[in-house]
Amino acid sequence: MHMRGMGGLRNAWLQAPSALATPSLMGRITGMMFVVAGVHGVFLVTMAEVDRWTPVLYGATSFAVVLGCALFLWGYRMSMGHYEILVAFGTLTLVMGVYLLADDTAAVAGSTFFLYIGCAAALFLPWTRNVLQMAFAATCCLVALGARPGLYWWAGVTPAAATIMIGCSVGVLSRFASDANKDSLTGLLNRRGFDRQLGYFLAEAGRTKRRPVVVLFDLDRFKWLNDAHGHHAGDALLRQVGDAWRDVVDETHILARYGGDEFALLLPESTEDDAVALSKRMRRSISMSCSAGVTSWLPGESGSLLVRRADLALYRAKQAGGSVTMLESMRPSALAAELREAIAHNEVGVKYAAIVRLDGDTSAVARDVVGVEALVRWRSRIDPAITPMETIRIAEGNDLIAALDRLVLERACAEVAALEGVAGPLNLHVNVSGRELAETSYVASVQDVLARTGWPAGRLVIEVQESVLDYDTPAVIRNMQALRECGVRIALDDFGSGSSSLSKLETLPIDFAKVHRKFVGSITPEKAPSPLLGAIAALGDAMDLPVIARGVENVGQAEALTERGYRFAQGSYFGECTPAVAFGR
Repeated sequence: MHMRGMGGLRNAWLQAPSALATPSLMGRITGMMFVVAGVHGVFLVTMAEVDRWTPVLYGATSFAVVLGCALFLWGYRMSMGHYEILVAFGTLTLVMGVYLLADDTAAVAGSTFFLYIGCAAALFLPWTRNVLQMAFAATCCLVALGARPGLYWWAGVTPAAATIMIGCSVGVLSRFASDANKDSLTGLLNRRGFDRQLGYFLAEAGRTKRRPVVVLFDLDRFKWLNDAHGHHAGDALLRQVGDAWRDVVDETHILARYGGDEFALLLPESTEDDAVALSKRMRRSISMSCSAGVTSWLPGESGSLLVRRADLALYRAKQAGGSVTMLESMRPSALAAELREAIAHNEVGVKYAAIVRLDGDTSAVARDVVGVEALVRWRSRIDPAITPMETIRIAEGNDLIAALDRLVLERACAEVAALEGVAGPLNLHVNVSGRELAETSYVASVQDVLARTGWPAGRLVIEVQESVLDYDTPAVIRNMQALRECGVRIALDDFGSGSSSLSKLETLPIDFAKVHRKFVGSITPEKAPSPLLGAIAALGDAMDLPVIARGVENVGQAEALTERGYRFAQGSYFGECTPAVAFGR
C-alpha cells in the first residue's frame, strides 16, 4: 500500500502543472513574451538584408505583437490546452523566421528566441509535457539553423542546449515554488496553495461572470481511526483518499488537502447541483464515510467568506450524523434580510422550557423546577412555518449568529431574573452555536452580557452539542475552559448522538450531560426502554456528572427514567415552551 501510494505521488508530481499555472498569470506572461519577441523580431528584420521574404517576416512579427497584447488583456480565458497550442505555434513561427531571414547573423541572433519557448514551457506545463515541448523546440532550433546554406549543421547546438538548460533550471525553480503549496503526504495542494488558486479564480470570476463553487470534505470518525490504529494508518488512508479523488475530479478542478482530514475542491465554473452530484460520487469512491459541504460564490465576495460558508455547510452535514452532502446556497435570501432586521429591532422572541427534578411522585405538577432552557423563537412574515433550527441555520449562513446568540442570552438573563421572585433560584440554560463557540471573542461577549444584566455566572449553563466537540475540538475546548474559569457551567447537549469516546468524555470541561431525545422517545408501552438509558445514568453517577433527560412526553417515560436513576428531566410532559410571563404564571 505504501509503495503504491509513493508511486501515485511520483506520477502526480510528474503530471501536475506548476502552482504558477493560473489562467491569469499564463495569459499575462505569455502576452509579454509575444510582445517582446515581436518587437525584437521587427528589429532583426529591419537590420537584416532585404529580400522577398521581408514583408512576410514583418507581418509575422507584427502579428506576434498584436497577439501578445490580446493575450495580456484577455489571456485569463485560456486553458492549459490553449497554452500548449500557443507554445507550439510560437515554436513553428520562430522556425519559419529563423529559416527565412536573409542574413545569417540575424538568423543566429533570432535563434536565441528559442529560450523564450523553454522558459514558457517550464514555467507552467507539467514535467511530462514540458520535456516534450523543450525537446521539440531544441530540435526545431537545430533544423532551422542547420538547414541554412551559409551555416554549419551544428550551428544550432549552442542555442538548443541553452534552451534545454535554462528551461530545466526555470522548471526546477518553479517546482520549488510549487512545493511550498503542496501537501507532502498526498501530493495535493495544501491550504496555502488552495487559497492562492481560489484568489486567482475569484479575480477572474469578477471579470468573466463565472460562478466558482467550493466543496469541503471531512472524513467521518478519522480521529477515532488515528487513536485506535495509529497515525501510520491515518496517513495511509489520507493517501488513498487523495489517489481515489484524483481519478474522479476533472483536470480543470482544484483539489487540495485543506488540513488534517479535511479536503477542499474548487470548481472554477459549475453549478451547485453539479457540485453536489460530484461530491456524492467522490464520497462513494472511498471506503470510509465522509461529509461534504457545498456552496457557490456571490459576486464581490471574498475567498475567506466563501470558504466559511462551505465550512458551515460541512458543519451542518456533521451535525446531521455524517456521510451526507449539505448545500449552503449562494442564492440571496429574503429570509436572511428579514432575520437581520428582526435582530436589529429586537423582534426575535425567547421561550422557556422547564427543567425539573425527578422524584418518586409521577405527577408533572409536583416536580420542582430547578432550571429553564431559553429557546429562540422567530415568526417570519415570509415563511411563518420556519423552524427554530432553520432560523439558526440562516443566522449561521449569513453572519448573524453572533448577534442572535447575544440577543437570546441577554434577553434570557433579564427575563429569568424577573421570574426568580416567583419560582426561586433557577439555573439558566442557553444554547450556543458551534460556529460562535469557536470564535475567540465569544467568552468576552458572555462576560459583557453577565456584567450588563447582573445575572450570576454560577447559574448560567451554556449548552454545547456533542457533535460540535467532534468537529472543532481545539477552539471550542479552549473557550469552554475559559467559561468555566469565569464560573459559567457547561452542559453537553444531545449526549449519545456523536462519537465521543469515553476517555475523551472524562477529560471534557463539562458539568452536565443532556441525553438525546431519541433514547427517551424509545420508551413506549409496546417496547422496553433502550438498555443504553440505564448505562448512561450509571455513567453519569460514576463520573459525578448530573444527567438531564430530554423529550419526556408522558408519565410512562417519566416513571421509567426515575426507575433508572435519572434525577433531572425536561419535555412537554412538564409544560410546553412559553414566554417568560406565561412561564411565571
